[in-house]
Amino acid sequence: MILKKKRGKIALVVTIIILLALIFSIFSFKNSPEFKNSIENKEIASSPPTLDITLNPDNPELNEAVTITAMAADDFKVSEIIIFVDGTETRCTNNPSCVFEATYNSEGTHTYYSVARDDLGNEVRSPETG
Repeated sequence: MILKKKRGKIALVVTIIILLALIFSIFSFKNSPEFKNSIENKEIASSPPTLDITLNPDNPELNEAVTITAMAADDFKVSEIIIFVDGTETRCTNNPSCVFEATYNSEGTHTYYSVARDDLGNEVRSPETG
């Protein structure tokens, strides 16, 4: 009977020591540079990529070759860039830059824009309208 009581007390002491060690390791990790970096990276990754799109030449003539270039950057990783012309997806890539070349053979107004996404699903469109 006395032996069982000692074993019970020893088990309780060991359990308390393990819990204290676990609590200490959690607090140590929260104050570590690795934890702080993971929080900072999460905050950085919550913003969408930046995206620039250019048309060359600026005011193309009928049957003139046109180059549309989209360039994206992200603090995390750009996963996709899509170029749309007149509302239709024309070019898609998983690189941080995308180029589409075309010739307009019909008169009138044509629209173009690009969409970029990062690996976390954050998305941006440029230009925002058009």
